[in-house]
Amino acid sequence: MLNSKQRSYLAGLASTAPAIMQIGKSGVSPETVISAEEALSGRELIKVNVLKTSPDEPRIAGGKDAFRNCPRHRQEVYTVPRLQRRTGDYPSMSTAPRSIRKTGILGGTFDPIHIGHLLLAVAAYEQAQLDRVLIMPTGISYFKASREMKVTDPQTRLLMTEAAIRDVPFLECSDIEAKRAGNSYTFETMEELRSLFPDDELYYIVGADALCMMHLWKEPERIFRSCRILVTERAGQVGSARLSEAISDLKERYGAVIDRITLRNIDISSTDIRERVMQNKPIRWMVPETVEEFIRENGLYRGEAQH
Repeated sequence: MLNSKQRSYLAGLASTAPAIMQIGKSGVSPETVISAEEALSGRELIKVNVLKTSPDEPRIAGGKDAFRNCPRHRQEVYTVPRLQRRTGDYPSMSTAPRSIRKTGILGGTFDPIHIGHLLLAVAAYEQAQLDRVLIMPTGISYFKASREMKVTDPQTRLLMTEAAIRDVPFLECSDIEAKRAGNSYTFETMEELRSLFPDDELYYIVGADALCMMHLWKEPERIFRSCRILVTERAGQVGSARLSEAISDLKERYGAVIDRITLRNIDISSTDIRERVMQNKPIRWMVPETVEEFIRENGLYRGEAQH
């Protein structure tokens, strides 16, 4: 059951959603109920706004319950950002145009994925009002491939990431980079996502330190053509003045669209977690419990040289 704060939050999200179905004075037909049931079975929340002689407050509901005891003067059904969906398929409720789905992309080595990564994904989801965030473990990064460092194989990191977000409905794990052979380039990833989800608006989530280096990445202009950027600043890495300068430069050189998101600094790193595991120290509260179990059951990071 949703508490009052969650209901208020959903109502606020619903207030900006475009209509996907309208029902006239004739009331609810069997087809309407079937469509609502399809939305519910697809775990898609819907909002029903009932307008009588005096407008009522919006109500959050789903399936048949959305239409019970509703006066039949006028009813409008709206989608709400898909907090309960884990699939890219939409039930067909009407031919009316849907809102553009806003998809965030958070890539990283995730060796291992930790609480700081998840908090960043949640901050982007909430502040940019995204519909979902794709968590994308890298394959072979050309930056890290040039260094003498050992990285856990992509398939293991992919499974660990899936375990981390299993119970977070608006986070989805993507294997696009993990399954790619050879070096992995961001511009290729963004263009592949653009091809897979042509109607989505893509938001690539990066830290301030990464943003300041993006002009050195391969084909940066193709990255900025494919997506918007969400950048967050971490204390002790990049000052505000330098970040502002980098944002202005990328906008001028490439026409980049960049927005800032705020995040309280969380002093957790994958390197520290690996070292603690090697030293048989606890990592609880640094990673989700599912990741702690995955590391333990698969014997990761034990007896290895630092990487």
